[in-house]
Amino acid sequence: MTREPSRNLRVGLSVFSGKDAKSSNSSLKNEVFMCRNVSVGRWIAILAFLVMGAGCPLVASAGFLTADNVTIQAGGSGQVFVRWTSTQPLNYLVTGLVLAKISGDDQAVSYIVDGNGAPAIPPLSDTNYLFAGNSFAADSLPVNPASVSQTNYAADTYIMSDATLDSLDYAQNGTRVWTVLNLMAGAGKSGVYHLVFQASEYDFASTGGNPVGLNASDLDGGIITIQNPSVVPEPSGFVLGLTGCMAMFWRLRKRGFAKRC
Repeated sequence: MTREPSRNLRVGLSVFSGKDAKSSNSSLKNEVFMCRNVSVGRWIAILAFLVMGAGCPLVASAGFLTADNVTIQAGGSGQVFVRWTSTQPLNYLVTGLVLAKISGDDQAVSYIVDGNGAPAIPPLSDTNYLFAGNSFAADSLPVNPASVSQTNYAADTYIMSDATLDSLDYAQNGTRVWTVLNLMAGAGKSGVYHLVFQASEYDFASTGGNPVGLNASDLDGGIITIQNPSVVPEPSGFVLGLTGCMAMFWRLRKRGFAKRC
């Protein structure tokens, strides 16, 4: 007998320490003395490191879901695996994942869909799937539990929902696959995008049927870089590179390796 989905699933399928401030004067004098004795070359190297580091994405705190970071060439395609990397058991999950621009061209990446506007069916038969062997979505095939829609531009939002077939919590080991996102980069485009939650939540037995919403801190990774070889790097890139080279040259000269220059 086919089991009726829970209310939540039906709804889901219809939507998508620091330094002591009182340090002694002697300690402060020692610190000042140390700063004065740092070579100019080392200061340049430190400055270059700090400036270049400012452009690197921060590592997010551990969340419930983790998505791959991927680089795709303009006009090409790529995949992003999304995994439930928490050991929190659950019996229901729905995620809306919107492609949001951080920098670069508009509409530089979108989800791949077929002629009917549907994405590929998620890996429901994978033995490491989130609800492997106890999936309502797998039991409902060929109905696709995933769909693609528009939030800011065409095919920028991926929605998926599933629940356990028996409505009981499913144990998690922190490695289970939720879905695979298939992406297409626009021809001649470049930029950096990331995944943003929309109408996303999960549920487990002790919530009493009140799902818990997912927010930005619950997703790690999901940075998508679109590269276009024909795009000339920004001037700031040349400045940072020059600064780094100057720092290296200074250090080599101080050590006697660049006396002939």
